[in-house]
Amino acid sequence: MIKEYDIKVIKSKNSVEILRYEKPIAYGYKTQCKPPMRKRPDCAQSRNIKKINRKHSNIRALNEMKRMIENNFSTDTALFITLTFREHITDVAIANKEFKKFIQRLRYRFGEFRYVAVIDLMKNGRVHYHMVADTSDENIDSIWGKGQAKVKPVYDLGRLGGYLGKHLFKAEDERMWGKKAILHSTNLDKAEILRGEEAEKYLKSRRALLKHKVYESTYDSPYNGKVEYAKFKQKPVKKKALPKKKSVILPVAK
Repeated sequence: MIKEYDIKVIKSKNSVEILRYEKPIAYGYKTQCKPPMRKRPDCAQSRNIKKINRKHSNIRALNEMKRMIENNFSTDTALFITLTFREHITDVAIANKEFKKFIQRLRYRFGEFRYVAVIDLMKNGRVHYHMVADTSDENIDSIWGKGQAKVKPVYDLGRLGGYLGKHLFKAEDERMWGKKAILHSTNLDKAEILRGEEAEKYLKSRRALLKHKVYESTYDSPYNGKVEYAKFKQKPVKKKALPKKKSVILPVAK
């Protein structure tokens, strides 16, 4: 069944994002026919299309990564880890294999944990990793074993997401085409998405709690027209205090 919506709400652990679209978006349908054949672009045109698509993909990935960090980590337990290679490794596929082995060794040593990592490509071509994880910091350098592992505490999750985002946009490098710029564990809690009437109903019930706006913007989309975006810090629902029982003074027996 085809449905349409012009408002979307994204609920994270500590924030709520609201998007309003000028043109309704259809969803809940499946295409049964193949799109018509298009004229194949020349080599230069094809490269430009890939770069533009990659940039848009990185913006979506950046927002998703910030939600992952916000929903799954706290400054009390999160660690910021930077992994570099001793050898001059420029092949992303080879580097990813070593990173995967590192995650397996951590799990074997400390048990299950959560992580979000970004692949960073240095100016000299080397590959290294930045990651946030809620694992132990004991002997991280020796467990990595392929170079240097720097471990720092996390003081601000919002700034951390912005810092990782800077490295994310380096993923426009051709070596990253067809590869994931963000690596993460499969046990992460995801943000809840509400659309249409469901989103309106939620906002109506929570409007009094959505007063602290942290960011807003308006931009034009070739598909959705004018898009209004706003982000609020979500305050926890306060439970109603139970009425205090009146103390009863019993008469003293003579």
